[in-house]
Amino acid sequence: MKNTLFLGGLCALAVAGLWGQTAAAMIQYSGQLSTADGGLSGTGIWFWDGATLAWTVSRDDDQPWCYQYTLNVQRGEVSHLIVEASDSFTSQNIFGAQGPFGSIEIKTFKPGGSQPNMPDNIYGIKFDDARDTDFTVRFYSWRSPVWGDLYAKDGKVGGVFNALWNSGLTCPDTDPDAAPSSGSLAYHVLVPDTVEVPEPASLLLMVLAASAYLGRRGRRS
Repeated sequence: MKNTLFLGGLCALAVAGLWGQTAAAMIQYSGQLSTADGGLSGTGIWFWDGATLAWTVSRDDDQPWCYQYTLNVQRGEVSHLIVEASDSFTSQNIFGAQGPFGSIEIKTFKPGGSQPNMPDNIYGIKFDDARDTDFTVRFYSWRSPVWGDLYAKDGKVGGVFNALWNSGLTCPDTDPDAAPSSGSLAYHVLVPDTVEVPEPASLLLMVLAASAYLGRRGRRS
């Protein structure tokens, strides 16, 4: 009896989840940081001339999350941009990436070398061989958004690297443990997390499996 009730509840939850995904309206969060408001820290002409970072994270009905980031600098094109992700994030968790970049690399990036003046390590998605002073990248993932960090760089001007990062990226780095929302929390941005949103097909399989099991138990009794 307990198993029947448990599976019945599971079936009901799966149906409710499937209905909720089907009936849900679009979820959208957006935010912006700039050097002018203290939300972006950095070095070189990027920092001194002024720069802005804007992001939108949205999900429509049963679709995956869409992550979009736009970095605007006055001069000196973006060379690469790193978006933090949870350390279980792999190439299997990102698809449909678009933007003026040449390649994607996912690993732990450390300060120094290609990441001059970066305050601390970042495990994340590096959009490399980039270009443009108004750089926008967009990608899709089933990973839900949480608060995290972002870093970008260019070459040197006058012997100083152009680099920018959200002011919430510190050493040692800690990210806010709070629900996603529009705006910024402690100068952080929204990035992909460990938790995946169940795909509609997965929910449907849960419903069918629970229904079939309950049907077999009914016939046996």
